[in-house]
Amino acid sequence: VVDSVVILNKEGEVLQINRAAKEMFNKFYNHASGIKDVFDRLLQGYQEMGQPEQLETELGEGDKRCSVVISRYPIMDGRAQVGNIIFVRDVSRQKQAENEIRRVNLDLAAARDQALQSNRAKSAFLANMSHELRTPLNAIIGYSEMLQEEAEETDDRNRITDLQKIHGAGRHLLTLINDILDLSKIEAGKMELELSKVEVCTLIEEVISTVQPLAKQNGNRLSVNCQAEVTTLHSDPLRLKQVLLNLLSNACKFTENGRVDLDIQTVRQNHRPWVEFAIRDTGIGLTAEQIGQLFQDFVQVDSSPTRKYGGTGLGLVISRRICQMMGGDISIKSTPGEGSVFTIRLPYDTAPVDEVEPESTGS
Repeated sequence: VVDSVVILNKEGEVLQINRAAKEMFNKFYNHASGIKDVFDRLLQGYQEMGQPEQLETELGEGDKRCSVVISRYPIMDGRAQVGNIIFVRDVSRQKQAENEIRRVNLDLAAARDQALQSNRAKSAFLANMSHELRTPLNAIIGYSEMLQEEAEETDDRNRITDLQKIHGAGRHLLTLINDILDLSKIEAGKMELELSKVEVCTLIEEVISTVQPLAKQNGNRLSVNCQAEVTTLHSDPLRLKQVLLNLLSNACKFTENGRVDLDIQTVRQNHRPWVEFAIRDTGIGLTAEQIGQLFQDFVQVDSSPTRKYGGTGLGLVISRRICQMMGGDISIKSTPGEGSVFTIRLPYDTAPVDEVEPESTGS
């Protein structure tokens, strides 16, 4: 037997010990009488603790100490107890490992708290900086529009072309800043949903009218197929519109001379009604590796210096976080060279989720 075994009579005298017990006590005690003293204390400890089956304590003197678990089993003669069998297991290494694990966990918790604090500070900084950048940028866009009107009145073609470039660059920069501001708000827990009744048809008409010029620019045909029973939702119309615009704009941007379809239908899952917005395109498609990077912050699917499509890489990240805040999610299926299907699934009646954990990996 690996454990130390000691047999005691009813007076607590040692009757027999095994080899493991002899080695243990010779290691920790310099005199044989110490064994009886130890078990006198152990039995007293059992009595004080209400006759437990196991007792965790220490053996040894001074620097020679070890953690042990003592198990006691009474020896019975009929109904009378005539002695005890004691099993002693050395758990010093286990205790040392547990203490080390506890120390590592404390260090990890401290590092996690520091990382969370740094992340909140970063998010607050981005939010403040984005706000400070938007103010002068809106002024630039406004003045460029005013100057364009003046140039058009005088039919100054050269100035009109230059001002259109300034206006377009300003709008593009404003979109990038808005993406950073939205992400920082989400990470800082400052983005709140404004829930209300959403007229689905009206919202879709507004979205399609906004995306239609981009679809025409790339020679795409844009169509909508909405199930008849999908009429109203209880959700955040502004954020839902933002997500749909983002996904439809991406589909139109990555598709040329093809089709972009928006299919809206009702599904049931876990005895709850859900609505799905499926954006299908016949564009460039994505590989499995690219899909894995799709929902990572600031990651471009094509990060090469010669990449064709711009952006911060935040649009899909923000869209997915918003859907998760509304109790839903975004999924994707794609085949390289054939196109992609992005599916937004939202509950009919949104109950806001207070906090959304940042995605550590793509999915």
